[in-house]
Amino acid sequence: MSRLLDFKNLPEPKNAIDNKDDDNLFGEYSESIEAINFTKLDLDEIKRLSWENSKLREELRKKDHMMDKKGKLEKTQERIISQKNKQIRKISQEVEKTRSELNKVKTGVNKEFDQLKKSKKGRSTSNRRKREEILEIPVLPENTSNDLQAKEARDIFFYDIPKY
Repeated sequence: MSRLLDFKNLPEPKNAIDNKDDDNLFGEYSESIEAINFTKLDLDEIKRLSWENSKLREELRKKDHMMDKKGKLEKTQERIISQKNKQIRKISQEVEKTRSELNKVKTGVNKEFDQLKKSKKGRSTSNRRKREEILEIPVLPENTSNDLQAKEARDIFFYDIPKY
């Protein structure tokens, strides 16, 4: 039992340093301290760089978001402009169509008027009937408003005439 408690019998560890290399020990220790200092400096630099990196990424994300918004806004504006251009084209086509119809009607009326002036020879009643059938008189639509003031004004107009 006493033999087990004796520390002299313990085997020496494999990585044990001899006392002969004490000078080497201090050199290795100072190198390890320098390595630890460099590691600490590197960690501080890494932390600073990672913070800058996160800030730059956040700024980039914001800029991308703004660019996406501007792109969507530009697309909607282009779509609105194209719709307005289509509407303008349709309206201009309708205007041209009505203008051509109006010119046709005007030229038709002028031709009829010229024909009436030129054809003095044939004044038979059948020609007059044909001309009367061709002429159309536009009639304005009757204004049927449900306005009570207009009805009262009309009634007053008719009933306030003095009798003589």
